[in-house]
Amino acid sequence: EKWFDRAKSPRLANYRIQASLDWKQKTLMGRETVSWRNDGTSATQELPLHLYLNAFKGPQSIFVKEGGLDASSARLSDAHAWGYTVLRDVQMEGRTLQGHYGEDETVYWLRLPRPVFPGETVQLEIKWESRFPRIVDRSGWSGPSPGKSSFLMAAQWYPKVGVYQANQWNCHAYHANTEFFADFGTYDVELSLPNALLLAHTGTQTNFKTQADIPRDPGIPGNVIWKLHAEDVHDFAWAVAPLSAWSFKVHEYRGVQVFYYSQ
Repeated sequence: EKWFDRAKSPRLANYRIQASLDWKQKTLMGRETVSWRNDGTSATQELPLHLYLNAFKGPQSIFVKEGGLDASSARLSDAHAWGYTVLRDVQMEGRTLQGHYGEDETVYWLRLPRPVFPGETVQLEIKWESRFPRIVDRSGWSGPSPGKSSFLMAAQWYPKVGVYQANQWNCHAYHANTEFFADFGTYDVELSLPNALLLAHTGTQTNFKTQADIPRDPGIPGNVIWKLHAEDVHDFAWAVAPLSAWSFKVHEYRGVQVFYYSQ
């Protein structure tokens, strides 16, 4: 599905994402193809990725140290309350990339196999695994435990490229009192979810007309596949809850559909 005849942004960073959710464990396995264009005037041979969920990995993160999360004894003793993102594989042009963490584990700096010159577009193939934390700052699950949760908010949930600005990278760690910064682009997202969940999401759904028509995931029994598309946005977020737990209404404002979800 195409939204616009002409792009509304430079579309410097574009994402094709496939991911499957383990609802009981609140873990996610994902793979993405990131197309990034060097819009600067000098070459770069490094590229940083935000791994935002590592802000909730433990008390060692900058986010926790700055007071963004209550690292109480109760949370410290509950292993399921913490989240993480682990890169399993990153490749460019068939070569596996290595790198290092930055200020903390919320940014990973990749060493590229060659310089990327001004105006050039490259593709990264990324595989990762995440676990969502007990909900904090618009990310995570609510409830007594992951298996007994009735809601999950997935924000800043995928490896995300920093911004190459004035020939240098703007890609800071996840701090407690800063906002997110990213390039605008297109997103094509395929989520495999248990069929008992209702999804709220960025963008438009493209692969079925009614809930009864959702295609099943042939690789994961009980799961269905949602295909989603968005253009000229700088992030992609989603949330799920059991079908019986919430519902939505659709309103239209100035030609734009607005989905209102309520519990």
